[in-house]
Amino acid sequence: MLRVISQPPARMYPGSAPSPQVHLPPPQSQQPQQQYTRPAALSAHSISQIYKNCRGLFLTRRLPEALASLLPVIHDPSFSVRTCSKSLKIKIFSLYLAILDAAAKTGANEGKATWGPQEWPELVGKIRSGQVWEEVNRAYGGEGKVDAEVVVSLATLLLSHAPDQRATQKRIEDWMGNCPSALDEDVKSVMQRQMIAEIYILHVLPRTGEWEYAREFTMMSPDIDVEMKEHFYTTLDRLQKDQQAMELQSRELERQREEELEIERIKAQETRKAKGSRAPSTSSRAASRRRGSS
Repeated sequence: MLRVISQPPARMYPGSAPSPQVHLPPPQSQQPQQQYTRPAALSAHSISQIYKNCRGLFLTRRLPEALASLLPVIHDPSFSVRTCSKSLKIKIFSLYLAILDAAAKTGANEGKATWGPQEWPELVGKIRSGQVWEEVNRAYGGEGKVDAEVVVSLATLLLSHAPDQRATQKRIEDWMGNCPSALDEDVKSVMQRQMIAEIYILHVLPRTGEWEYAREFTMMSPDIDVEMKEHFYTTLDRLQKDQQAMELQSRELERQREEELEIERIKAQETRKAKGSRAPSTSSRAASRRRGSS
């Protein structure tokens, strides 16, 4: 009778030593993995309450407290503000930009004393660099999703405090490029786009020296009617002439200052020469007197 070996050894050769048995440790109980917990979304009611509280702090000029109470909504990881009504979103971001504007208007000493020596420069730098626009875009969920009223507030803020308006120009162009066509919008939306076009044409482009492009954009814009286009052309001509006159006056003042400095330099040089020429004559007269006395 054959005996069936259910589990043959590893090696069946004669004279081979049996393989040592390997004792595996009993399986350890696995630790449960820590799972990421998504932050709880803010309700529209709680956001509305935060806005009302922040508005009260702003009106009483308690600006740092107002900003601190509003930042959890602006920087909410769950982006709860996107689910709010349009009117509430406009109120929240308009108030946020108003707080930043008030901070930027304060002097360095007062700003650091009010906001903190590190916090105030960060706030102002966020405005001057245009980073605040990206901050609002992220909260809204994209360029073209930002409400037109908030875009107006953003552009006004950067026009008031940013030293270079090229970033403002690019932001407005990106917003207009990502927005739906004005032909598909209601009358109120078209009027808001006209307001943004006016800021872009008459305020931003002149600050970047894009005079001809401002006229081309006016001609091609579907948001501007014929009467507004004529008004924009006239205003652009006047603004450009005013700027040219200011530049001419500035160059003339610079030329006058250079002439005055040159005159002062020549006078100082002549004075040094006169002093140098008088010194030998005085010494020679003294020597003559000594020879005469001897």
